[in-house]
Amino acid sequence: MWEHLTTASDIFEDFRRENDEYVEMGEWLVVVGRWLGTGKGSGAPIDQRTVNAMRIRDDKIVEWVWGLPDREAGIDHVRRRLDNPRAQAYDPPTVPG
Repeated sequence: MWEHLTTASDIFEDFRRENDEYVEMGEWLVVVGRWLGTGKGSGAPIDQRTVNAMRIRDDKIVEWVWGLPDREAGIDHVRRRLDNPRAQAYDPPTVPG
């Protein structure tokens, strides 16, 4: 994870994350936010909305699912994990074509 963030900060000026909403669900936290920055070479702005789900135990993240498509997918992922703790991590829908 750190390698990806370091690479992104090499490519984008003022690369940062802004969180818009936190949804607490037991020991899980769903975070709705976006990545922002400006391309160093092109000057093109980015504004990429993302959702992450984290399971926290003893003030430490013990599981992190990132890149969920939207708030509902984050909440659905956590509900499935709460219903079945052995469930696999989020399986994104297949895009036809």
